[in-house]
Amino acid sequence: MKKTREQPAQQAAAGQALRDFRNEQYATRARVSPDELLRAAQERGITITWESLRDIVDIRRGEAWITLTFITDFLSAYAATRHPKNVLDPWASIGSTLIRIVKDCQIPAATGISPLVTDIEVARIMTGDAPIEWAQGTPTAVLGTLGEYDLVVSSPPLGLSERVEPSLTSLVCA
Repeated sequence: MKKTREQPAQQAAAGQALRDFRNEQYATRARVSPDELLRAAQERGITITWESLRDIVDIRRGEAWITLTFITDFLSAYAATRHPKNVLDPWASIGSTLIRIVKDCQIPAATGISPLVTDIEVARIMTGDAPIEWAQGTPTAVLGTLGEYDLVVSSPPLGLSERVEPSLTSLVCA
């Protein structure tokens, strides 16, 4: 299993740089979408990590949940014992679970599903060179168009609203 975690000092510096950039953007213009913010930060040479992204995300405002590192470490360790050829995350959101597992375990193919276009745009930015296909839609709408997978990983669909998937909210949010 390939580990590419950053040192705490690098994480803190990346987090501070991204926070400062976000604050600058919010002070000079109207609200910026997460994918626009990340693209602009990359253009400025600001390193974007999951930890720095977690520092600027406000889940209270409905922004994406970023899976905690100890959870992705556990899932990566499990996946490494299974040697999957392809992985599915039916509730991928911005990909914080799927991307880490695919990169850590060098999985050759993966698919992530998210109903929100902005989440998929952030996921594409964070994917780098990982071999992940992103599908926009709800799992019930997309799964029938996909093949089989060796491993399915996911975090709960936190923040799911009835307008996104009314048939599943009672199961998830009850």
